Amino acid sequence: MSEPNVEEELKALARLSNAFTKGRGSEARSASRIIWHIIRLARHAEQRLEFEVHRPLGWSWAGFRIMVNAYALDSIEPSQLADILGVARPTVTSNLDRLERDGLLVRQTDPENRRRVLVVLTDKGRAAVEQAIPLQMAIEKELTSSIPLEQRDGLEKMLNIMLRSYRGHGSKSA
Repeated sequence: MSEPNVEEELKALARLSNAFTKGRGSEARSASRIIWHIIRLARHAEQRLEFEVHRPLGWSWAGFRIMVNAYALDSIEPSQLADILGVARPTVTSNLDRLERDGLLVRQTDPENRRRVLVVLTDKGRAAVEQAIPLQMAIEKELTSSIPLEQRDGLEKMLNIMLRSYRGHGSKSA
């Protein structure tokens, strides 16, 4: 993974945004730049986390996202995972197959409703998540270190507003 040339990337972003929004006004230009920044930052963060934390531990970013949700919720249905992660159910299934093959999780019949299948981490899977979390958090801390602490809550609130709007929750406040 090569490090991005940030200044070149910002120049390219400005050119792209200007080309996309020519004659559409400053609101369109601002929206375009914000979205492109979010996309690029998310991709950089995802690449760092995948190649510095998750691949060395033997799984992908997608696998970690599944495992950390199963860890936080104790058990979860594959369809719920797809909804939370915003991916198609076959994508979840193929990742579950791999993680189950590697002994990190199991699929169990729900004892309260035998028609439901639950994803549950094995002891090996729980230990793997517990090993990954501090490594992930260290990179997350590094990636956000340039944002003054007193401004982070505001940024988080704005991102929550955008996510709720995107997800169709109807709420316009954090």
